[in-house]
Amino acid sequence: MRLCAFRDPGGAPAAQPRIGLVLGTGSQTTIHPFPGGTSMTALLADSEDARDAAADEAAGADGHPLRDVQLLPPVYPVAMRDL
Repeated sequence: MRLCAFRDPGGAPAAQPRIGLVLGTGSQTTIHPFPGGTSMTALLADSEDARDAAADEAAGADGHPLRDVQLLPPVYPVAMRDL
């Protein structure tokens, strides 16, 4: 399962990042969004069965071509320190 964080096509720069399922390869790659409010850390912390069910639901929804979305870092650190 390939996951990504992205901003919706045409979304404002301040728009909330979305989590998506990546399907296909090359020019046929599409991003299928999970329901709004899904976080990458919560999804990864969930059971394998729950992740698979969520991925199946996302795969059934319409996807966005990769070229139409802005990819974002998959997770953001809670804190950064200079040592």
